[in-house]
Amino acid sequence: MKLFITSNTQFGYKGITKDQFSYFTNKIIPFLEKNSKNGDIFIHGGNIFNNKKTANLDTINNVMDIFEEISKILPIYIIKSPNDELATLLLKRISNVNIIDTKETIENTLMMSYKEDINDTDSGDVIIFNNDYMINPELYKNILNNSTVCVCTHYDDKEIQDDNIINVGSPYQLNKTTNKKGFLVVDTLKKKFKLIENTFSPQFVNFEINKIEDLENIKFNKKDFIDIKVNESLLNKKENLNLLNMSINKYNFNNITYVKDKEKSTDVIIDSHSFDIKEIINEFLSKEKTDLTEELKTVYKIYSEKF
Repeated sequence: MKLFITSNTQFGYKGITKDQFSYFTNKIIPFLEKNSKNGDIFIHGGNIFNNKKTANLDTINNVMDIFEEISKILPIYIIKSPNDELATLLLKRISNVNIIDTKETIENTLMMSYKEDINDTDSGDVIIFNNDYMINPELYKNILNNSTVCVCTHYDDKEIQDDNIINVGSPYQLNKTTNKKGFLVVDTLKKKFKLIENTFSPQFVNFEINKIEDLENIKFNKKDFIDIKVNESLLNKKENLNLLNMSINKYNFNNITYVKDKEKSTDVIIDSHSFDIKEIINEFLSKEKTDLTEELKTVYKIYSEKF
């Protein structure tokens, strides 16, 4: 049996709702159609909607459509989280959708909701649970040590594997993160798992433009959410401004921040081997590529005559 696992879909998340649905429609559902077999199941680990109490009609209709399409391919099991009262109330009406309010075992796989105490865990080669195990990670690791594959569906954003526990976060980026996104496939017979990485959905990207040549390194997908910081000094030249405007129109940046050029350090470092003030000043001006030779001659002359 293969398990196709996702979690924390957060449907209706501000700014990316259409991208959420398109990932399921264009990637996950076709993948299930091609790779699932009779006896496999689809598991949603909880946190279906972004807002646990309300959702607009468009979001509800799209979510219902997605789960109906998946339910035609293979059975769906939803591991209920504290945020899924509304979602499970709606989705349990769909044929072939099963709500796990406490726990359920299928073959060698145990699925547990947040209501279950980890201390009461039954044995299973594969265990999938929706609990905040970071409250007592050592306890969880010890209890789950005899299970080959342990999957936590509680977190939105966490590394895919932590010792003997695999964390399945959102299948797409909800914010800026370096963690790989996608959905998990677990082979319960071979007791192996694989992350099917999401390279389809938009990414949240930070990029700095400190010199005009940096524009040549912009190689993002047009649908990505790109936040850029532009050095204000680049705006002093009209040709730079024109190039910036072209890039802005091409990529439709999510956010643009103009920052002041970092001021040059005026700290004078005095090494222990030398306290000759003239040497220190000359060395500093040399590094700054500043010529104050004539001015310094006058200063030194006044200083020597006075002292």
